[in-house]
Amino acid sequence: MEKEHLKKFIKESLEKGYKKETVKKALLKIGETSNDIDQAFKEIGEVVPSASSFEAKAKKPIIEEANAVSNQTPVSQERNQEEYSPYYSIKRKRREVFNASKKTIIIILISSIFALVAGASFYIYKVSLRTDPISFIPQESPIYLTINLDPQFQQTKNLKALLQKFPNYNFLANKINERINELKKENSIPENADFNIAKEITFSVDKFPSQTEEPSLILILSGIDSKKVNQLREAFKNQVPEKENIQPKELKYRGKRITCYFDKLSNSNKLEETDIIAINDALILTDKATTSKKIIDAYLDHKNISSLPSYKKLKAKVSGDHLVVGYFRLDLVSLLEATNSLGTDMPSGDFSSFPVPLKSVFDSLKPKLKSGNAKPESIAMFAINANEKGLEAEAYYLNPEMKNALLSPFSLNNGLLVKMPRKIGAADIIYYSEGRNLEKHIKAFLNASTTDAGAYKDFLKNLDQILKIDIEKNILPLFKNNYAMFVASQQNYKNPPIFGFIAKIDDENKVKEELLKIKIPKESTNPYSASLSQSYLKAKDARIKADLSQIEVIAAFIYSDKASYKSLSCTNRDYPQLKAPCNDIKESSGDYPIIHASKNDYCAYKKLNEPGAYFCVDSDGRALKTYLNPGHRNYCDGITFNCPANQGSKPKNILPLQTEQAEMAGFTKKIIDGQEIYSMPFISKDLPISFAVKNKILFLVLGENNLIDTINSYFSNNVKLQASKDFNDLFIDAPKKINGLNYVYPYGYLSLIKYGINFFINSYTQSMMQVRGESSPGLSQAMLEVYLAPIYEVIDKGIGPYLKALKVGGSYSYLAKDGIITGKSRIFIQELPVQEKKDCEDFWQNFISSFK
Repeated sequence: MEKEHLKKFIKESLEKGYKKETVKKALLKIGETSNDIDQAFKEIGEVVPSASSFEAKAKKPIIEEANAVSNQTPVSQERNQEEYSPYYSIKRKRREVFNASKKTIIIILISSIFALVAGASFYIYKVSLRTDPISFIPQESPIYLTINLDPQFQQTKNLKALLQKFPNYNFLANKINERINELKKENSIPENADFNIAKEITFSVDKFPSQTEEPSLILILSGIDSKKVNQLREAFKNQVPEKENIQPKELKYRGKRITCYFDKLSNSNKLEETDIIAINDALILTDKATTSKKIIDAYLDHKNISSLPSYKKLKAKVSGDHLVVGYFRLDLVSLLEATNSLGTDMPSGDFSSFPVPLKSVFDSLKPKLKSGNAKPESIAMFAINANEKGLEAEAYYLNPEMKNALLSPFSLNNGLLVKMPRKIGAADIIYYSEGRNLEKHIKAFLNASTTDAGAYKDFLKNLDQILKIDIEKNILPLFKNNYAMFVASQQNYKNPPIFGFIAKIDDENKVKEELLKIKIPKESTNPYSASLSQSYLKAKDARIKADLSQIEVIAAFIYSDKASYKSLSCTNRDYPQLKAPCNDIKESSGDYPIIHASKNDYCAYKKLNEPGAYFCVDSDGRALKTYLNPGHRNYCDGITFNCPANQGSKPKNILPLQTEQAEMAGFTKKIIDGQEIYSMPFISKDLPISFAVKNKILFLVLGENNLIDTINSYFSNNVKLQASKDFNDLFIDAPKKINGLNYVYPYGYLSLIKYGINFFINSYTQSMMQVRGESSPGLSQAMLEVYLAPIYEVIDKGIGPYLKALKVGGSYSYLAKDGIITGKSRIFIQELPVQEKKDCEDFWQNFISSFK
């Protein structure tokens, strides 16, 4: 209240006969301060009540009493007082203001509640009710991958910024855009077509491939923009003419619509073409109607991947939003079966360049691929995030039957890493992996009732036979402490990379005793020795097939020249082209191929080194391996000129190719630089497998000099791997206790790649020339450099800068209390110097232009 109004109210109240205390209580009740009231009383001074006021006071004594005690006046009396009391006038105005404010507050409160409910509803829809693409993937699907495509997603923005750091990224992106624009100009794609219709895309398959059935692809576009979908449909509606033999058909299955596109010329009952299903905010594409029905069943019956208990357990670990999320569920047998069915199974002859023990081990992986109804028992999930510096990944692995196989945790400061050097001699450590208690891990794995364990037991059994030692009984007990594997490499590709294994041991003498029991077959220069005879003979068979196929081409040339096949003969001097394949077959098998020819027909065949097998070609276009003898009547007998129409049955009870007993070799002792080392020929005499023991550390390294360098570097005061900046950047927030770690330095792999190319080409040329009976040991170093120069230029100028941009990659893993193995990794992406980035871009532009 203003000061003058306050003084007026006090004076009028006192004149009406109210006591000073009563007036002050009334003013305090309406919010005036005690100081203001006392100051007003002081300025007014003494006030004498009027006579009329005494009469009013006498008539209504209860009013004074009520005001003096509680300052509350009954409503009926309050209304009478309002006519003469300024206090009640103010109170009335205050009440009117309060009632108006109360209405405003109620309106604001209702609006807030409405906004809160609407926001919560939107959040529930977005998080809980939005269709999760995983809800469409059937339980038996072994793999899926989801990629976030939302351009407004912060991690998508981060990824684009990271890609800008790679050399040539802008150039390649522009090339892609140019091609899309070209397609639009060619009317293959409508100019107004917008393909950004989904916020994320998910890839999956319904099963692993098998010998009898291929998997079906599942493609899910979720969070689709229906308006853009309709625009895209309209854009293509009149742009792409409908093919006469392609016909769409609508199917309804459990209330859901499936649009199938199939070939009218094929069996229309088998709708095996592309199918499209639209459910909620997702668009699903498959290549089989049967898969579409599986998807609908999985969605409606909640029998999808997300309903699996093991999946839920791992998914709980993957929290938050990610750029990429993946899942897989498989075992070793399923993987090998899938590899077999895809036609990538390698015959043993393809391992001919490998050392004998490795070749035999690879061969041992082939048996027992048929696992009956064995179900995959191991699952894993991973997620990738993109931040400003690079990519971060997390992975979670679970096998319910292998809880005992998990390694004992150890500290980063309590292992081999504390002494592991950053360099071995002049070579950088480009790969390092450390773990603990190898024996416990492998034994638990072997005792698990999984299909993986069965295959692994066969693997170890085969390896035992080769090395002449029981690995599980004699070797594994030696490795109960920390162990590590490493690769070191120089930038100079001429020096081979260093491969090694180191481990803490308890009993040095016991380790030496057991390792010295190991024997491996000696390599032999004789191409028909025990170690290589089968590989060489199979390679020779491949050469015979190629030579007969070449004769088939020459026969067509002769007929076109002479209108007759009669000149087709290995001894015909008129056609010198026949000399090379005929002589090659003679060198591979000891004799020329059998050829019968007439004017209009011919046939040629040769027995292969494989027992009971022949290869035959004829004028009707047949070229096949057969177990039916082509020289029998009615085949290629000179009267008729036909190869057998089919392969026939492989003969039974025929022993495989016999090989002589291989001579065995073991470790031999040497003293180099005062160090006792043991070596055994492995890849070559110059690169043996060597081991030494020092201070209860076992060192097992390829190459004697490499072994000495490793020992000296390990016990030196040089910079250690753990102290390097790259390593610290990776593991700065690693948990105190871990189960294992992996460290990778990508750029160092350039020299490894170069050496691998060099080794492969040299090994291949040597083996092929030995098979063909040529004396040359292979390509000369000068010729190798001529052939490899363009390859190395691509590696150095085109690939090298990309690896340099990847500063370093690594991972560590640890065991959570619930038995899930957790792994985390990082890849840092750095900017290259401007000139180096420009040089890389110029190289690729020139490289691509050279093909135009």
